[in-house]
Amino acid sequence: VHFGDVEYALGLEPSFRLDGAVKRLGVDPNIDAATLLSAHPAGFKVLCAPENPVIADRVNSTDVFQLVDRLVALDRPIVIDTAPGINEFSLGAMDRSSSVVLVSGTDVASVQAARKLLDTMREIGMNLDRVQLCLNRVMSRVGVSSSDVEAVLGRPAICSIAEDIDVAISMNIGEPLIFTEPKSAAAKSLRKLAGLVTGRPASDERATEETT
Repeated sequence: VHFGDVEYALGLEPSFRLDGAVKRLGVDPNIDAATLLSAHPAGFKVLCAPENPVIADRVNSTDVFQLVDRLVALDRPIVIDTAPGINEFSLGAMDRSSSVVLVSGTDVASVQAARKLLDTMREIGMNLDRVQLCLNRVMSRVGVSSSDVEAVLGRPAICSIAEDIDVAISMNIGEPLIFTEPKSAAAKSLRKLAGLVTGRPASDERATEETT
């Protein structure tokens, strides 16, 4: 909500931001929620964060999730990118999610933060069965292996995304990695993750299934 950077990573100029979409829905409750999203040439739609944290502070979670619930009613896959930790926005997002993807690096600080988050979720009675682990920026010879992370967090990783300079380059030019470097290891991992979460295998995975 406060520091989203999707618009820069995708090179978008949003027609509505989160705060504007919430206000528009308040004025016209019957509006088609899909019209409040910004379209990307690849075919998906995005709702970007407010322009700055001051504006974001004026947005309350009740209004945000009225909008989210309208979007859920469209019956299309929705990805909500939450900030680290637990707050009213992340709690609301997780309560509505069929799958919660916990992203962790293989550095000690990232793993410990992920462990504390899982412990907190457990203490407040959240269902951890929906939590799926994704390892990001995985590097060899850093002293902590993927299996070490899985052991500490008590769950297997459904996906591992290797450290790849092409990820930073794609964000800097505002183009998704799966289009700029579709054959890179990171792009293949991202397609795999999307397929696992949505239940819709990526095109290269479908091709493999059809030939086996």
